[in-house]
Amino acid sequence: MKRETVLNTDLFDDYAYDKIYQSSKKLQSITKKQEYPYFRALQQDMWSSLYKVNPQIEAEVAPELVGNQGLMQKVTTDEAYSQAKPKTTLDTLTAAISSLLFTEKVSQWLDEMKESEPVKQAYEHLQQVDGEEKEEALEQLATAIQQEAEQGTPSLSGIPDEAKPIEAGVKALLAGNGHMDSKVPLAEKLELAELLMQHTKLSRIANEIGRFQLLSGGFQKKRVEEAPGVADITLGTELVNVLSSELVTLRHPLLKRVFQKKFVEGNLLTFKHEGQAAAGQGPMVICLDESGSMNGSQEESKAYCLSLLLKAKKQKRDVAIIRFDDQVVTHTYKRGQISASELVQFATSFMGGGTNFERPLTEAMRQIQTSRFQKADIVFITDGEADVSEAFLTRYHELKKERGFHTYGILIGVQNTASLERFCDEVTSIQNLKDKGAIQVLKKIN
Repeated sequence: MKRETVLNTDLFDDYAYDKIYQSSKKLQSITKKQEYPYFRALQQDMWSSLYKVNPQIEAEVAPELVGNQGLMQKVTTDEAYSQAKPKTTLDTLTAAISSLLFTEKVSQWLDEMKESEPVKQAYEHLQQVDGEEKEEALEQLATAIQQEAEQGTPSLSGIPDEAKPIEAGVKALLAGNGHMDSKVPLAEKLELAELLMQHTKLSRIANEIGRFQLLSGGFQKKRVEEAPGVADITLGTELVNVLSSELVTLRHPLLKRVFQKKFVEGNLLTFKHEGQAAAGQGPMVICLDESGSMNGSQEESKAYCLSLLLKAKKQKRDVAIIRFDDQVVTHTYKRGQISASELVQFATSFMGGGTNFERPLTEAMRQIQTSRFQKADIVFITDGEADVSEAFLTRYHELKKERGFHTYGILIGVQNTASLERFCDEVTSIQNLKDKGAIQVLKKIN
């Protein structure tokens, strides 16, 4: 099969990019909308140029590919490419995110080029011919695009700045201890990246989660064994833990390809060390106030909840999040696992009614009486006050004594803690969720 790339790529690059392309709905959508025949190959060249250590544009290419050659010369000599390249080299995800942004811009270039008469005529001629004449028409189109590229294209400035929060957001949403989980499939990482591009609210919440991670010093500081030893063999991509039997294949020209394939798929044999993950902890129930008064701090409060959820995911703890105003909506997450669609739904929805404390607490009691949450503690987050009846308090404290759970209250922007003290073991009054008191609760829930 004739190669259509204009960079020094090989079969490994083809395989790696095809996996990215098949995982990215956004890349597929851009390709479907783009009329230019060699756009798919151009996309791969953009990713390869960002990922490879020493990408080089071929000096001589087939006549129908000179358009791609001219476009790649423009991309790789742009200041934005030079800024992005150090971070994207040998980083599959970062290269994919940046190449997606470059792809959008270059697709716009190609659309704008259709306004020039030579390109317009080349497209019209291409639609009217077949056979050998079509090959000539493709060459004519490629030459017209190459000439347009040489005359000048809009700057790609801003792409590195666009990519930075997306990369940080994916890391925040997938990290339980400040480091990306190498076991998370590439498709899931790309899905999150594209959701962050699509939903600005989710992007802001991811940014808040990143801040919580920094303030809390990572979610997994405690209960980690000293001097970790080898506990097991697992699959992954962390080169520092790769078995020597895998590394030795890099010396063989054919087996090297097998190693590269395993690396892309996350299937290298790696050591799993003792003490790298905390022992399993008890489940948690989070009651989150979504009454109208919480509207101003809803993104921060959702980020705080998701920070607790990510911590639970790292520690393999079950979580129930009970959103409430004067009604309740409950979401349960086995071992802290949350799907991309659940993440978007949680991040972008808001209830906005009145305030009732008994209903979420009653739901929390119901959850704690199930086998899954029988050893759970409760985190109760609100910015308001609401009465709870003596009859309810009696039932609540009886169950509390029976099950031995703790209730941590976080009160935002209110000094009077009396309402929460009636059912909480500890109440932390703060101005916002990044205050020291809230961060201490975040660290304490172990």
